[in-house]
Amino acid sequence: MELLRLYRREPSTQADAARVLGLPKRTVSGHTAALADLGLLVETQDPDKVRSVYGVDENKLRELLAVLHEYVTRGENGTKAPGA
Repeated sequence: MELLRLYRREPSTQADAARVLGLPKRTVSGHTAALADLGLLVETQDPDKVRSVYGVDENKLRELLAVLHEYVTRGENGTKAPGA
């Protein structure tokens, strides 16, 4: 979640994200790939066209949040959960 939050707040390279979050580059790379596979990230090239910069696809994030909200507010039988 912190990686997604970082990419949303400030599009970054994986190396920059690893440094800011204090995580190994391999960890950031794996999680970045998973988020990209879900369509949540937009990949662009830095001005020198050397490294990829990742940011969040706001439309995909909204879609995911809507689905998640719908899921967590449903009871087991498909009805609204109490208090939702």
